[in-house]
Amino acid sequence: MRRRIPILILGSLLFSAALVLATPGPPLAATDLGEGLVAAEPEFDFKDPATAGQQLLAILDQSPDMAKHLRAIRAYQKRFNENGEAVPRLRDLVISLRGSKRELAGVEAAFTIGLLIQDDAKETRAQYIKDLAPLVAGIRRNLPTEPWGHLVVAMLFGSFPELQGNWFDEALYAQSYGYDNAQVQLAVGSYLLTMDLSYGGNERLQWFIYLAFSRVLALMPGNEAWRGRIRNLVNMNLGIPGYRPSKWLRMLTAG
Repeated sequence: MRRRIPILILGSLLFSAALVLATPGPPLAATDLGEGLVAAEPEFDFKDPATAGQQLLAILDQSPDMAKHLRAIRAYQKRFNENGEAVPRLRDLVISLRGSKRELAGVEAAFTIGLLIQDDAKETRAQYIKDLAPLVAGIRRNLPTEPWGHLVVAMLFGSFPELQGNWFDEALYAQSYGYDNAQVQLAVGSYLLTMDLSYGGNERLQWFIYLAFSRVLALMPGNEAWRGRIRNLVNMNLGIPGYRPSKWLRMLTAG
């Protein structure tokens, strides 16, 4: 059966990637990947430092759920940020992912390097950006219909202007190719909400946020947990002084 791709989502609005983000956190950290919605929290147990790395690799190798992979990597980072071990562990993870034959390992490696840029010393940034560039190019070339690949690239473009990419187009590709995936739509809507803070509220951008979250509600009818998460995400933006919400966002908070 042919996948339905809404034509209007493929329209292109050219927003600059060089943005000063006035957000609760950078996109790689703030984008909602469904923590607590699709599995009980804490979803991952990385308590034992001796086995945590192998536990993470087992999740990445055995689960087909890409959203779970990204949640696991982010949980792993947070666990070892507590004792200052996140940077060397994430570096080791990138090495393992580069050696993996899994098709989406490059997406996970790019996501992990993005986290490293935020955690490691400032003088390492230029080398990480240099490492990211071919990874991003490979994702865009080899995974043209993979929504999580496009979303990770969008998060990287929106976080690191040195990559000189169009984060908005990548987010719309993710939204389009992930049309039947509620987790993709939730993540896209959340990511666009984060980026929308840079504009203090943009009606055109909020229209696509509305489309993403409305699609989630259509895919998860009657699920109050997902509906409540969307309402909370939107209300976080609405609670920021000076933010200009459109009627589309206000519709998502009704009821």
